[in-house]
Amino acid sequence: MTVILPKKDAVATRGKVWRVIRGLPGGFTFDEIATITESPQGAVTTYLIILSNAGYIRQAGKRKEADGRRKVVWRLARNTGPKAPVPCRCLYDPNIDEVKAVDRARNPSSVNGQRTRTRITGTNNGGRHVD
Repeated sequence: MTVILPKKDAVATRGKVWRVIRGLPGGFTFDEIATITESPQGAVTTYLIILSNAGYIRQAGKRKEADGRRKVVWRLARNTGPKAPVPCRCLYDPNIDEVKAVDRARNPSSVNGQRTRTRITGTNNGGRHVD
């Protein structure tokens, strides 16, 4: 099987996001993860939606924020180890050496209290091919 690895900055973002969500037992919002990891909101949201579609995180309820809006709270549902799962037209988990199919047509019902549309496309142009 050939796995296409994205650029190093995407790998670093995934690693940071994975470490943070593994360490937050009380739940988190997508905005909180982007703030804590100091990563782009779009990259964080895309990765978390992929994790949700693969069953690694799940919705745990809603929380009222200081501005009055209600945001979806997420929790880690499947903690397989310290290495971040890698999206590659599927989701590869290096901790358990498993490839999991991802339903790319399914989005979580809402992200941060709003309906979302996330389009996940092929690979980055700077990706490396690994056999």
